[in-house]
Amino acid sequence: MIYLGNIIHLVESLPKILTIIMVFSIPLSAVWGIYRYKMQQLKLKSNTASPTPTLDGTDLRLLKETLAQNKQLEERVKNLETIVTSLDKDLLSVNTNDTAHVKEMATKLER
Repeated sequence: MIYLGNIIHLVESLPKILTIIMVFSIPLSAVWGIYRYKMQQLKLKSNTASPTPTLDGTDLRLLKETLAQNKQLEERVKNLETIVTSLDKDLLSVNTNDTAHVKEMATKLER
């Protein structure tokens, strides 16, 4: 049976128990925090030591294909830019409501 005296004694000793727990847990949490901080620093150093990940044959092949496609697309865009910028200024300012002017410009383009 639980006596009222035991409960009162437990409640009275609770601050002492909490004080003991806090005295030991605060330094332990500080040590744990420093350990986690140092581990994160080591991870960052190891990641910066080898910034390029190792690639296998498939990844290298895909990378080379992508670079080649990128180069081809850049050349196509440059060609389109030269075509668009070299158009006659009259063609760039065509008014679609003026059909006679549009027909005249179309005949210029056919030549």
